[in-house]
Amino acid sequence: MSAHDHCVQVCLQPRRDLQPLNMTVLTVDIRFDHARTIMQLTGDLDVTSTETLHEAIEAVLVGRPSAIEVDMADLRFCDSCGLRALLQAQRRTGGAGAALHLSHVHGPLERVLTITQLDEAFTIDVPPPVS
Repeated sequence: MSAHDHCVQVCLQPRRDLQPLNMTVLTVDIRFDHARTIMQLTGDLDVTSTETLHEAIEAVLVGRPSAIEVDMADLRFCDSCGLRALLQAQRRTGGAGAALHLSHVHGPLERVLTITQLDEAFTIDVPPPVS
């Protein structure tokens, strides 16, 4: 991490009134790198944790980034509420003049985005092939 990078961690507990017996947690690690911001999602993005994503997006937009990368490499699960939260995040960031990119989309999330054609609604960064 260079002297220009900043690291902020946003880790909020899910709403207790929506918490199932097996509590889900979403952690969002935020790194600022010049005009680009990287949000690393870890855990589950579902009905109990969407507010964590919304609050992280609002925190990031304070810095007026031109681009926000949402790294999904460590996202274990995403339900329909999570998909809706991602669409809302895209709308919110676009309205604030920032481009939202999803990276490291994998597994069931990648399949659901393709089947629902939501992969066309997002900019999804495809990693270069391993040689």
